[in-house]
Amino acid sequence: MQSNFEKPEKGLEPFIPDFIVNRYLDLEKLESFIFKQDFASISKLAHSWKGFSRPYGFLNLEILAFKLENELKIKNLDGCKIIAKDIRIYLQSKE
Repeated sequence: MQSNFEKPEKGLEPFIPDFIVNRYLDLEKLESFIFKQDFASISKLAHSWKGFSRPYGFLNLEILAFKLENELKIKNLDGCKIIAKDIRIYLQSKE
């Protein structure tokens, strides 16, 4: 369920279920990238989340993507792992 400040742009509502499924797939990739210490791929994924999360009403995912990028700047894989867990919890709250 979307909160009042996390509403999708008009017309995107029907796409929310697929959006969530695709974010779970992205999350699996993120966890793999973290395991491989693939900072470039983590960065690309975080950047893309920042770009499309807000229109779909997932403001907190956008915020988590910003946090992920901040952890990348200092190459903090433990911080990235924590954020990945936070993303999973967030997505579960949207089901």
